[in-house]
Amino acid sequence: MRSSDRSDPSPTRRRGEPSRSGHRDGETTGPGLKRAVAAVPTGGILVSVLAVLTVTAMLPGTAVAGIAPPSSDGPGSGTTASPAAASVADGPTPPARTLAAGGGPLPDGTVTDATEDRAFAGGYQLVVADVTYPEAGAVTNVTVDLAGGADGDVSPAAVDSVSVRLVNTSTGITREAGAVSYDGHGVTVESDGEATDVDRVVICVKVADRVTDGARIDASYALSNDTATRSHDTEGVQTARTANAGFVLGTVVDDDGNPVEDATVELIEVDSEETVTTLRTDEDGEFGPQQVVANRTYTAKASKFGYVADGFAKRASVGPNETESIPVTLELRLAADGLRIAPADLGDPDTTEDDRLLEGPVVLPADDRSSTAATFVAVVENTSAESPDGLGISLFEVNVTLAFANDTGVGDFLDNDRIDREITVRTTLLGDIDGDGNLEAYAPFTVTADAANGTSMFRAAVTETIRGSFVNALGDRIVSVGVEGANGTTYETSGNDGAAGEPAFAVSNLTVPDTATEGEPFGISATVTNENDTAGTRTVEVRLDQDGDGTLASGETLASRNVTLDGGESERVTFEVTPELAGEFEVGIVTEDDAATTTVTVADSLPGPAADYDADGDGRIDTGELRAAIGDWAADVITTDELNVVVGVWASGG
Repeated sequence: MRSSDRSDPSPTRRRGEPSRSGHRDGETTGPGLKRAVAAVPTGGILVSVLAVLTVTAMLPGTAVAGIAPPSSDGPGSGTTASPAAASVADGPTPPARTLAAGGGPLPDGTVTDATEDRAFAGGYQLVVADVTYPEAGAVTNVTVDLAGGADGDVSPAAVDSVSVRLVNTSTGITREAGAVSYDGHGVTVESDGEATDVDRVVICVKVADRVTDGARIDASYALSNDTATRSHDTEGVQTARTANAGFVLGTVVDDDGNPVEDATVELIEVDSEETVTTLRTDEDGEFGPQQVVANRTYTAKASKFGYVADGFAKRASVGPNETESIPVTLELRLAADGLRIAPADLGDPDTTEDDRLLEGPVVLPADDRSSTAATFVAVVENTSAESPDGLGISLFEVNVTLAFANDTGVGDFLDNDRIDREITVRTTLLGDIDGDGNLEAYAPFTVTADAANGTSMFRAAVTETIRGSFVNALGDRIVSVGVEGANGTTYETSGNDGAAGEPAFAVSNLTVPDTATEGEPFGISATVTNENDTAGTRTVEVRLDQDGDGTLASGETLASRNVTLDGGESERVTFEVTPELAGEFEVGIVTEDDAATTTVTVADSLPGPAADYDADGDGRIDTGELRAAIGDWAADVITTDELNVVVGVWASGG
């Protein structure tokens, strides 16, 4: 029983596929050239590469520096390199790079097969393959045949479903695929498209309730991606033992003897510590009867949110044709499983406790006044078993993380010199805040129209959505909620009209190019109008949101000038500014009364391939960045022409 290739894998990236920089590779590069570069010690790699790059542009079939052109099949085709190529191919092969799902090599090498022989009965959950590979690879789908091994004879009707776990053992990342109905031998289970760097394959099945005694599962499978298929016949055999089988049943109750409905029950074989199946309790708290292999000892573990198991249940040894009962007791520990966020009136002494919550939406004017705020509460509760008596706050006192879900940059939780888009509050208050006759734990918080500076508030009215989440006191569930519609917070951000007797400079008709280039000037203009009758002077500024926090702060001013206008007068103002960073930024012309903003894309000043390797964004290619480009070129990620561009920028000091 061993792994075997059904087809040779193709190169890790086929000619013509997009490279890292987004360009398409139109050349063929021989493995001898890549290995010659990879073999050069780090200290001499730049000189060697520059020597190679002085040759004219490489075309398919062109020999370079005594290196024979590659075969048309490309590297990895199984063809033999010419003597010229072989003479320079000494040294280590470049290390494999991370591969996209569906491309590149499959998991490979001599496997470690941990699949175990096991007896099973109807309804069991089984691991039928547990195989680890020394070399990780990319997997698109897995085809499973439960009778594919030499000892397998199980009927497809004896298996309900099959599922696959694709694991990277070094990171612990697991991709679940399935469960797929097993309606015939050779069922294909597809991954979610992200199964890269897989080095362990685990295949599980759910056995049907009825299965013939002696039926054997001896699984084989085939791993596939866009380039290759590799099969494996597992070592272990699982055999049905249903003749004279036993049965297990039981009841789950709480510490007062009341049945616990919809509890999850794991039925465990004591000696192997394997969970043979998972059951659910009915309205009477009962589970089973469940068929089990006879002459074994079993126990049960029950769980349900809001309850804590008092260790394992008793053990029961089950003989042939015997039925054993395993009672399970759970201790009720009421805990929060629900979260609401709503506006509230907590300051009015005439407000009774049972009508503190308000109907939304809450409207806040955009007057940049920190005193303009609305009070909200985060309320946690148990939605199924809440009781007004004896509620332990310790299981309801949790940290609730609150954040504005919308990407507007307007919402602010705290009155300070910055915008706070996320806060954490603790539900330490206890009371019947919503008037439902039950106790709730809650925490008040405020939302404010103070946006640290007025400029972000001068825009069309927006609706902010507050989202909250917490980990319950039992530590086993994350609860989150989105507050929409009536509980949203709308900011009337039409602008500051100006007080009587003061000028009010409005900004309109903003003109900005869609794109600009890093380090090169561009023009920006707008119309400034004094909308009041009083003449005055205002500072007009150009600001660029370089830190990306959604605001145009005073520290982000690129240019400014004073403008004097009579009441009702307008003036077109124009600036020329030079951006120092590449990226997409909010930009605007701002007065203390108003602002007009838009988005500008600032392109990197480096040519395309070089810009891809300017990791620190300083507009230069340093030695480390050049080495990254060389590594990608050696691994067929970029072309020789693209590497030439990067080296040219590095050599020029740019």
